[in-house]
Amino acid sequence: MSDVMTERKVFDLCTKMRHAGYAVICFTPGELRGSNPDHVEDRLVELGWEVIDILATEPREGEL
Repeated sequence: MSDVMTERKVFDLCTKMRHAGYAVICFTPGELRGSNPDHVEDRLVELGWEVIDILATEPREGEL
């Protein structure tokens, strides 16, 4: 059995995580077009928190 993460395996895992309630974004190396994946992730996390704050229907943990 191989531990190689093929593109299909990655996207299958993303789908399973979505079905479990996670927000998942996955870009292939080709889609990143040479962008540093760490920098893309950092920026998407920043933007993600903004979007969550806008769309949230529940208060943040610890907020009333």
